[in-house]
Amino acid sequence: MAATTDALIRRVLRDDSLTRGLGDEEARMLVEWVVDWAELLAEAARDDSDAQVLVARLCRRGKAIGRFVQLWENPRNRGFSQS
Repeated sequence: MAATTDALIRRVLRDDSLTRGLGDEEARMLVEWVVDWAELLAEAARDDSDAQVLVARLCRRGKAIGRFVQLWENPRNRGFSQS
């Protein structure tokens, strides 16, 4: 399943929306975390289709984490005013 793992990892690395709005350090840490888990999930998957579904779900979770970090860093983006 190594070829499939490589393809999945390349897809994660090309996904700019994963790190959009993050600083370099935060983006690097998030990508490393997602790639580590993607490798584990790809190896544990029953087949290529299952691996794709699992990694897509992981990427959605990574995007949510990235958005949280972005909001945490800049309170003005949280949707309420700070007085």
